[in-house]
Amino acid sequence: MSEMHRSGLLSSREIQFIQSGRSIIVRSKSVPWGQFFRSVPYLSCICIHFCSDWGYLLILCYLPSYWRNVYQVSDSQMAFFSVLPCIGIPIVSILGATFADWLLSRKVSLLAVRKGMSALGLWAPAICFHLLSYCKPCKASCPAFWFALGVMVLGVSLRGFQTGGWASNYLDIGPSYVSHLFSIANSIGATSGVS
Repeated sequence: MSEMHRSGLLSSREIQFIQSGRSIIVRSKSVPWGQFFRSVPYLSCICIHFCSDWGYLLILCYLPSYWRNVYQVSDSQMAFFSVLPCIGIPIVSILGATFADWLLSRKVSLLAVRKGMSALGLWAPAICFHLLSYCKPCKASCPAFWFALGVMVLGVSLRGFQTGGWASNYLDIGPSYVSHLFSIANSIGATSGVS
């Protein structure tokens, strides 16, 4: 940081602002692996991570056959209609995390924000996917197809609200070991796609 100050890229005021927002993280020399796996909050994070990944990977795996079997989408359109629902996830993730931060800045409790954002990121897609059950099979150009596509895009995109919920809990429960905590849980979550 001092190099950036000396080179003129950052002013003294900017450096002071950056450093005032930093928290000092003290990390012990050894990683407390045993404590990780005895921590109920961490184990619950692993569980929700696994379940969320399972649902998402299930959608990714079966989306092409859903479009083909229910709406007779041609192979040339298959890639577009299968990727389209995933495009909204980064946008909603950024919006969801920003909204969660805004709630925290308004003194809403951390627990309420994490639970609320997790619920929104899990229940909203569930409701959207339930709506898909009311769509009738037809050709790709019919109104039911466009409704199903819109609901699918909305459902998959709203999954991004989880970023402000359970996906941020790793930082809350172990800021010094967030890289270890998240990578273990993410690896376990990824195994949900194996079956």
